[in-house]
Amino acid sequence: MLPQPLPRAFDLLPDQRSVAADAALVEVLPHLRGISRKVAWKILIQRGHAPTLATLVTSFPKASNDFRDFLIQHAADLSAGIRAAITSDSLAVRASAIQIITAAQERHSIYLLAEAVRSPCARTRALAATALHTITASYVEQAETVSSSDDSATIAVHADHLADALQHAVQGWEIHTQSPVLEAAFWLHDRLAPAIRKKVQERHTTIVKAIHALFQADLDPRSAGFAVRALAIPQLGDAAANAIGQARDPILIRAILGHTSLLDDIEIRRGCLRIRHCWWLQGSMDVLIRLEGRDAQSAIRWLAATGIPREGRMQLYRTLLDSGHSELRRAVLKQLVADPGEAATGLLVRLAGRASDDLSAVASREVRRRHPNPAAGARPPEDRAGATPEAAARDESTLRELRAGLAAGDPLTRGTALHRVGELKLIGPMAEQVYRLAHDPEPVVRSLAVALLAELPGPTTERILRMAVEDPDDRVQANAVEALDRLDLADRVRWTKGKLESKSGRVRANAIKSLLRTDLRQAGEALLDMLQDPSQAHRLSALWVIERLRLHTVLVRLEEMSRLDADRQVQMRARRILHTFGADRATSSWWHDVAIPVSGDDGNGGSE
Repeated sequence: MLPQPLPRAFDLLPDQRSVAADAALVEVLPHLRGISRKVAWKILIQRGHAPTLATLVTSFPKASNDFRDFLIQHAADLSAGIRAAITSDSLAVRASAIQIITAAQERHSIYLLAEAVRSPCARTRALAATALHTITASYVEQAETVSSSDDSATIAVHADHLADALQHAVQGWEIHTQSPVLEAAFWLHDRLAPAIRKKVQERHTTIVKAIHALFQADLDPRSAGFAVRALAIPQLGDAAANAIGQARDPILIRAILGHTSLLDDIEIRRGCLRIRHCWWLQGSMDVLIRLEGRDAQSAIRWLAATGIPREGRMQLYRTLLDSGHSELRRAVLKQLVADPGEAATGLLVRLAGRASDDLSAVASREVRRRHPNPAAGARPPEDRAGATPEAAARDESTLRELRAGLAAGDPLTRGTALHRVGELKLIGPMAEQVYRLAHDPEPVVRSLAVALLAELPGPTTERILRMAVEDPDDRVQANAVEALDRLDLADRVRWTKGKLESKSGRVRANAIKSLLRTDLRQAGEALLDMLQDPSQAHRLSALWVIERLRLHTVLVRLEEMSRLDADRQVQMRARRILHTFGADRATSSWWHDVAIPVSGDDGNGGSE
């Protein structure tokens, strides 16, 4: 190591305006320590000779750790040298400049990376793009952990410089086509979404294809915010909807949920309708049910905003009301209250009829608000929270209220009263009214009454059910088939067999389920046909049968469907059933040569 320069030398060097003097300082600087290095550095900075400072930049990759740390600490003073180095004819010099900008993250030099990413040299473009990506990743991490207002201000200034550089790089996309730049821009979506939107609207741009490719890959959780914003961009909406809907990574899902507030934007909310299938909302209920707190509330808001078919959404709401935890159920109730549709009203009626549910009071008030009728028939749930079925049976006032509700003029009130009759197990005392409502002009009321007949064995029930199997309404037919099966009537095959050809997936599935228990060959054939039906709803209904009857004989087919079915929802349902059966890999099946399509509960059989 060279000896420390004498103070006299430092007195002379400032006056030596020569390249040789600069070279001497540059050569000796890495070997100095303490005050001597500071003095030498000050002399070089005051002289401000860009080529000399560029020489220091060039030395950065091979410098000792101590000197590298020194250069990083004083990178702001090196800006002129960095600027000179990054425009050098030498790739090695340019690479050194990019390396020191990356290490120091010196905000005043970040814009130089946007220039370098447009370089004629492909290697320089790639290095500059990687540097922008790295610096942006570091910024995102810092922004998430910032703790003080002073730090926040510093981070904000850093973000301004970074956003300016990335915007410049995005505008010059066709020059460099560097995907790392694009992904880094996604991470600053709150600042750069307008610039990206403007770019994708240009004629003949290739950036749209590049964004689609990034969406089709495993989406980085840091890109979730841009994916949500992209729902409002026509050229990107479908790709964004697919990326959001197919999210599997729990971190990505929570990142999406963290941007739920963006749904306040009417364009984004409209774009959300493009999401017709969503794995984390539909295909894996265990993922949804595990969400808690704000995530749970956000998930239900997403479900309400998506374009998932209404029937499917209502089925998910119903499932969550039955099996979800209190936060999920409360969030579902909030969406139902905001939904004026008949299906939502039906679920509110169902919820209002629960004697022991702490949310039933809210549902009951909303039902009364929608259908103010003095004959509504049911005491508010809070007035009967402690009632047992036995106590209710002895309570004549409850019976009077139920009779009034069952005789009410509007269908909703009659339906509400029927729900209560079933839940309080008062079908026997109300048999006459239930029989009458099995012929009600309103199909929903008829279907509810027919479902209750399974609890009223006898000749009258059998006669009504045989007629109900041919009812014009599919819901009534499905519940009649289900009730005949539950009563296990000896001649049910005669009345049910014709429903194996029904156009309604639910009726067909209930008939198959019933007749498979009688070993009727046609039922097995009908199930196989249904599993290969072009209709997704029919395939889903067939899977419902398999799950309900626990048909382990078709495990190999389920495994095949879970991978190969053309419909993603069918695949996910097949996987769920495999998981339920405890056989992620099937090994045998006497139906091994039959293709079985699968799906969610949209095509459920059973009573409604």
